[in-house]
Amino acid sequence: MRAANWEIISHWVFPSDVGYTHADIHSLDFIGDRLFCGSDGGLHRNEDGAGSWTDLSAGLDIMQFYRMGSSEQLPLLIMAGAQDNGTNRLMDGTWTHILGADGMEAAVDLTDPTILYATSQNGGLNRTDSSGTDWEYIAPPDDGAWVTPYVQDPTFPGRMVAGYTNLWASDNRGDTWYSMTNWNSDNFVRCVAIAPSDGTVIYAARNDLVERCVDGGFVWTNIRPGLPNIAPTSIAVSPVDPMHAWISYSGTTAGKKIYETQDGGLTWTNRSLNLPNVPTNSVVVQPGSPNGLYVGTDLGVFYIDDYATEWVPYGVGMPNVVVSELEINMAAGKLRAATYGRGIWQADLFYSPFAGIASLEATEAPRLLALDQQGHYRVQASAATGGLLGLRVLDAMGRSLEERQLSGMFETEVDLRQRSRGTYAVVMITQGGTWCRRLVR
Repeated sequence: MRAANWEIISHWVFPSDVGYTHADIHSLDFIGDRLFCGSDGGLHRNEDGAGSWTDLSAGLDIMQFYRMGSSEQLPLLIMAGAQDNGTNRLMDGTWTHILGADGMEAAVDLTDPTILYATSQNGGLNRTDSSGTDWEYIAPPDDGAWVTPYVQDPTFPGRMVAGYTNLWASDNRGDTWYSMTNWNSDNFVRCVAIAPSDGTVIYAARNDLVERCVDGGFVWTNIRPGLPNIAPTSIAVSPVDPMHAWISYSGTTAGKKIYETQDGGLTWTNRSLNLPNVPTNSVVVQPGSPNGLYVGTDLGVFYIDDYATEWVPYGVGMPNVVVSELEINMAAGKLRAATYGRGIWQADLFYSPFAGIASLEATEAPRLLALDQQGHYRVQASAATGGLLGLRVLDAMGRSLEERQLSGMFETEVDLRQRSRGTYAVVMITQGGTWCRRLVR
């Protein structure tokens, strides 16, 4: 039997004049007189034998995310790249698909949250200056890995470093690029990190090398001796010490998961300890903590800090699933996990940046009163809290901006009027305890 005429009843571009289903279709089945389509975009049901489709995917929670990025200025804004489902944006509580292809690393600009970054496979880097309405292709002229890494410099607004075969830098959000290395073309860069406290210190790793610079990218030092000959996955740098860093590794070689350096890579210490023998995909360090480390593995998330002697599973409720990437959002006080197959999850940080911690003598916290709408505040202690002994102001990355020793006074002021808009934490040390409060400037 031969069909005389064919009529298209769905298309893979959304919105579509003929109805939408995802292009990668795995199953077409009739239940009664209704046609159901199972695809990489979920489950759709045809309503009329033509172009009317109903998406039945809500609640499945099975997105395969590779990477994500969020904003300290708008902590509920998330960008994330997914296998077969492009780049997606969570804004005002709603997910929106804003760029096609396979979605990879995604980011929100550090100083302007209307500027977003997204990549497709093999380094197809794009930028939007309109929250996702219009996109511009900004990739440097090089080949990249399936998931191509790029990072923003927290000390230099607009500066980016991207890892393809070589490392590339841009000082204008990707409008122009210049090469930082002249490595051979046999491998791709797998991970890159810029020290939060010193943007001239950069770490990068490929399968065949691990290197570090201290001059912004001109002279590179081989720091691979002491590290295993397996695939690196992630690098984290201490928020306060550019020479203190950690690197994670993939693979199933027992006892070779996480390594730590405190001298910029001249020596390394194996910190794998009791981590399970599965790929370790991501490592992050929490600002303002005693080197609190979180790692994402193929079996979930694990945690350790300077006071612990072994890794412990972190949090409850998330399935034992592949964690592709972890990110810390200090403004929200959350650890976020992009998973490959169960969407994005979040949990409270082990050391909450906003929790008040008081001794038994304290019965209430100091008051923090706004004197205007521009970032000027008064701190008021009381007999219940005891006098003020010290005060610290930290930015959203946990970096100390101001620190004072006080002599037991009951009032002082915090002035953020000359600082950029964003989230800050004020730590108030009194005779009765220590308290931390969040401010949004």
